[in-house]
Amino acid sequence: DKGGQAMANISAPTQGAKLELPGTGTLKVRVRDSDGQPVPAAEIRPFTTGPFQYVYSQVHPLKNEAGTAEIPLPEGKYQVRVRTPAGDTAEVGPVDLKIGESATADITVPVSGRVRGVVVDEEGEHIGGAEIFVRMGGFPPTKSREQYARTDAEGHFEIAGLPVERIKLKVQHAEYADTEFEAMPARGSSQEITVRVSRGASIVGHVRDGEGGNLASQQVTLYQNFM
Repeated sequence: DKGGQAMANISAPTQGAKLELPGTGTLKVRVRDSDGQPVPAAEIRPFTTGPFQYVYSQVHPLKNEAGTAEIPLPEGKYQVRVRTPAGDTAEVGPVDLKIGESATADITVPVSGRVRGVVVDEEGEHIGGAEIFVRMGGFPPTKSREQYARTDAEGHFEIAGLPVERIKLKVQHAEYADTEFEAMPARGSSQEITVRVSRGASIVGHVRDGEGGNLASQQVTLYQNFM
């Protein structure tokens, strides 16, 4: 954590390979609420914008009455996301961090909204175990870990910490077609919405060799994108 990170191309077999850790900088985070008061508890997720950096990023706890934290990190330009125990989320960046130096991220957590709803199939039956999330984009396109929910056995879900503006969300379930929908988060107790998903279509075909013979027990993988 305090040594930073290093990378080198090494041919195998080899011996005596050496990777030298260059050290870290210190990211100083200060979190305030919309009234300017310190937030005494939160999760802090710093990540750079390169491929897979958000996917493999770590959460650092903030636990003090001053609403501050100091995190040693490798050199880079960081986005800094904060999530409070109530689900409120905020992000700032980029914050440029150099080895041996410190950089400050001042984050104000705004008053946020929530989306409540139920996921049903074409006959109106409630669907448990469906994933609902805000898409972050990036490479690979990925789910926001801070803005995510899974329906309970009755198909109900709730996502907090959302901006109070119309947003797009996505529903995924192994037995149903991916479905996107728009919602307007509300403060306090929001009205429940209904999201209807379908089982989609089927793809039927044959796998044959170069001479036209049928090939049994072959794995067929179908995909649209990284989501």
